[in-house]
Amino acid sequence: TTGGKVTYTAKAELKDKDGKVIQTVESTIVTETIPALGHDYESKFDWAEDASSAKATLTCKRGDDKQTVDAVITKDEKSSVAPTCTEAGKNVFVATATYDGKDYTDTKEVEVPALGHKYKGAIKWSEDFKSATAEFTCENCTDVQTVEANVAAKTDDATCTTGGKVTYTAK
Repeated sequence: TTGGKVTYTAKAELKDKDGKVIQTVESTIVTETIPALGHDYESKFDWAEDASSAKATLTCKRGDDKQTVDAVITKDEKSSVAPTCTEAGKNVFVATATYDGKDYTDTKEVEVPALGHKYKGAIKWSEDFKSATAEFTCENCTDVQTVEANVAAKTDDATCTTGGKVTYTAK
């Protein structure tokens, strides 16, 4: 965050033949300025459970600064997978936190449960109305389930003046 400087100090001693210092000279020179290193941040994201928001904590690797930044959340449509009737899908979200002109990103996947089938049924009668099948077709996909229907007949007997009828009911 702040620059520094290099200071050089030179010291010389003049000694007599017995090793006694008889003269000392010292000089100090500042010759170069060292630029500040700048922050080098590592990011850690804290997401909301539903991935609707996130905050990034940026910590300088040199230990002298910490910042908290709100992230912008976008959905990654290419990586997200829509659920089907039988298979879960996933939404992939990307959090982008911008600080001091640099972007920090993280992703989070949220599972989307399978839709489940939504069937609509129709009865198909035999020509003599004594048997029937029920065909159930899923409105979300192409799944078709066919089952035998239980057929019940109700007879209204004919009288002297009115005709009779047989009513078939399939369940």
